[in-house]
Amino acid sequence: MFSRCRPIITFHGALAILVSLQIIDCQAESKRLAPLLQSPQSISMQAHLASAWYPSDAPALEALLNGLERKSARLGTPLDPHQIRALVVPHAALEYSGVVAAATYKTVEHAAISRVIILAPSHYKAIAGVRLPTFSRYVMPQGDVLIDTAVVKELSKKKLFTLDDGLFKQEHAVEVQLPFVQRYLKNVPVVPLIVGDLTTQQIIAVAQALAPFIDKKTLVIVSTDFTHYGKQFAYTPFSDHISERIQQLDAAVVTAVQEKKLEPFLEVIKKTGATVCGRMPLALFLALCQQQVFGDLESRFIAYERSSDAQVTGSSVSYVGLVFTTQKRASQQLSDQFTRMEQYLFLELSKGMLASLYDQSKSPFLLPWLGTAGDEKRGVFVTLYKKNALDAQPTNPLGDLRGCIGLIEPTMPLKQGIMSMTEAAAVRDTRFKPVTADELPAITVTLSILSMPVKIASYRDIQLGKHGIILKNGNQQALFLPKVAVEFGWDLPTTLTQLSQKAGLPPAVWKDPATEFQVFTSLDI
Repeated sequence: MFSRCRPIITFHGALAILVSLQIIDCQAESKRLAPLLQSPQSISMQAHLASAWYPSDAPALEALLNGLERKSARLGTPLDPHQIRALVVPHAALEYSGVVAAATYKTVEHAAISRVIILAPSHYKAIAGVRLPTFSRYVMPQGDVLIDTAVVKELSKKKLFTLDDGLFKQEHAVEVQLPFVQRYLKNVPVVPLIVGDLTTQQIIAVAQALAPFIDKKTLVIVSTDFTHYGKQFAYTPFSDHISERIQQLDAAVVTAVQEKKLEPFLEVIKKTGATVCGRMPLALFLALCQQQVFGDLESRFIAYERSSDAQVTGSSVSYVGLVFTTQKRASQQLSDQFTRMEQYLFLELSKGMLASLYDQSKSPFLLPWLGTAGDEKRGVFVTLYKKNALDAQPTNPLGDLRGCIGLIEPTMPLKQGIMSMTEAAAVRDTRFKPVTADELPAITVTLSILSMPVKIASYRDIQLGKHGIILKNGNQQALFLPKVAVEFGWDLPTTLTQLSQKAGLPPAVWKDPATEFQVFTSLDI
């Protein structure tokens, strides 16, 4: 199903000559096919993946897509579909990468899109430049998908663009996107492009040629899988901690993509040899970003899965879903600022850090991280709970408090803060003895990502359950997270009395006019 990934960009003169010869040959073929674009007749391309990659029967395909959407609901994230400008999605058979694709496409449902440009790699033939179709529609099980022939016609006049229906008859990386395009974007015409080998300057030139056809109602879809690991892909750069190292490798590439810079991305690919089949489509997208074609974009990490556990099967293909949007993270409610996948990864990072404190084989340097969301500076608290097997009716289903330490102010990147506070909660909370290795199976980790604290005029402005509270009197202060009062069932006076005592102050100091209060909200994971 997956072809071996070819080298990214070869800097040897031999390839440069080969690319030139391919372009000359392709230009001749393009001239031969050019009259087809002038013809008023409609030329159809029969979808060739039906049955093997997705059901050929329309009701069966609809049922499969419904199932994928249900499975992807856990990855749902609130984003404004009208501000999304690009997606990065996988292209394996729907049974393998369909959940990742569905979660990513779901973000653009109901978006006002008038054109979709699909950037896909070539898996079955080594090509140079960019290939275009002459047909005007894909015949799919659920109806036809129209090609934006006007755009194709204009692009066919540009250097490095070549007409080549034959390649589209083989390639799966375009067609496997179409069931999702039909489901979530309805009757939007597409511009399918198969992107072959390009030098850096050619990547920039192709981006410049594409730019005039991309407006606020154009969605760019980059079709790519990520790391292909295993002997069948001739890529086994490591043999220990395979799962963690694959995720590390994916993390390096994903981060380079999210940073939206072409040269650093190409350098990561060259340095790691990462077998990312859609590296050229990704590079082209990054060139478009650098040319400010989309405006000021931010990225969201939507989904990540692998085809199998390489530690067990010996091979694995990684599937990633990314969204690029003009919507600013800071403009969203705190509860919506991080995707479900980003939240999951924050928690996994904390759990991994905790495990590494007690198991030398789980080095913190192997802790995987995917995406750039953890690079932002945020206040964060890590709370540890321990379940008591003898407590038949615990007050908190997570167990008893076993440690809680955090950062109020955003003094370090969130990733670093989570790791540091996890260690601190486990071994440096002076209210408790350090957590031992024997306790780990009973420990539950939770995270609280904080908003910036805001001073309030009176404690009467505090909303229990919504606000975290910082009480300060003189040089002493204490903090409760928003969930504390709820977990203990306290009213406001009880909460403030407990907080006063936590600060080492008299129980009623909260009534003192000299006592100051700040409040904040938190995203609890």
